[in-house]
Amino acid sequence: MTIQSDNITTNRQSYSNDIKLVKKSINETDLGPVPNQYIVIFKDKWDGRISEAISKESKLYVNNKIESYGISKESIKSRYENAFRGFTAKLTNKELKLIEKDPSVKYIVQDHKYKALDDFSNVEINQTKLGQGVNNVQQPQITPWGITRVGGPYDGSQSSVGKAFIMDTGVANSWDLNWVDGVSFVPYEGENDLNGHGTFVAGIIAAIDNNINVVGVAAGATVESVKILNQNGEVYLSWFLDGVDYIAIEAENGDVVNMSFGFLTPLPDPANTIRTTIMNIADSGVMFTIAAGNYGIDAANVFPANINHSNVYTLSAFDQNDNFATAFSNFGNPPIDYSEPGVEIISLSNNDGVTGPIDGTSFAAPHAAGILLMDGAIQSGGYINNDVDGNPDIIGVGN
Repeated sequence: MTIQSDNITTNRQSYSNDIKLVKKSINETDLGPVPNQYIVIFKDKWDGRISEAISKESKLYVNNKIESYGISKESIKSRYENAFRGFTAKLTNKELKLIEKDPSVKYIVQDHKYKALDDFSNVEINQTKLGQGVNNVQQPQITPWGITRVGGPYDGSQSSVGKAFIMDTGVANSWDLNWVDGVSFVPYEGENDLNGHGTFVAGIIAAIDNNINVVGVAAGATVESVKILNQNGEVYLSWFLDGVDYIAIEAENGDVVNMSFGFLTPLPDPANTIRTTIMNIADSGVMFTIAAGNYGIDAANVFPANINHSNVYTLSAFDQNDNFATAFSNFGNPPIDYSEPGVEIISLSNNDGVTGPIDGTSFAAPHAAGILLMDGAIQSGGYINNDVDGNPDIIGVGN
């Protein structure tokens, strides 16, 4: 199924209970409000329940509310009808005042745009380390060190293995991935991965064991793209809401959702909606793997890394010598649950080749995702060395 949305993102009001500002410099991730665009979320008369039946009823509810405000179809950017009810739209002052008076509205906030990923452009392969080929060109298959360290590769093509949802910049339709049609909530870009980050993440999780390029942890597992980040690693808060609302109805028990991005800037009310929704989805047996972040700070200051809940895993990074990635990895237990390979990582490019080596907790998270797809749990492979918080993270491995 392909869904195109004309949405936009986040808000101006501070969310101090969610993220505490720890550095003035981290405000640079907030790219500002979206002019005249607002996120409207209704009070939940369904008590947060998620089901196909409720979605049908809530779709009618949302549509009726939009019509009652007199908002034109062209002004609507998103409709939220599964895990929570609401919409995002360009609003006139008259429409805004009318909605603010509606007692059924939980909150209304201005959409914001954020930088959620570090720059991933122009990554070149290190030929000395790989000893073969050039960037973005098909090569004889190699098994990256991280795959071996976590016990892989495993056969992820088995029918009992769940699906990996990659919430990211998209996933390229590569011959080295068991790729299924995904969804894009990024206007004007379509589903293709124009950045490369999402495809790199997908390769770590599930690159096929087929004698070309690389092999993933759960080799051959099905991957589905949920595109909420544009080619520059930017996201509107409304796109994030779109993605989570989609996952709520599409993901099933045993599936894994990977989120290799994060926000340091304090977020507005929608962050609470996202947090609650992720926990509700996790309670249904869907698992989440989330990057701890690359700022060398306490991960408690990063969203969604600071979500603590059953089936929600936050991952720090370590290197080939089991040393904590002190140069960048966030730390802190909680919210960090395990540590995974995240230094000098090689994976798929978005041009049917390989690329790397690259560092980041973005690449630790998908190692855990592959393990969870195979086992539904993560085992201890020992402890990392030199954890900066003095409480060594557990190295996560498969059975």
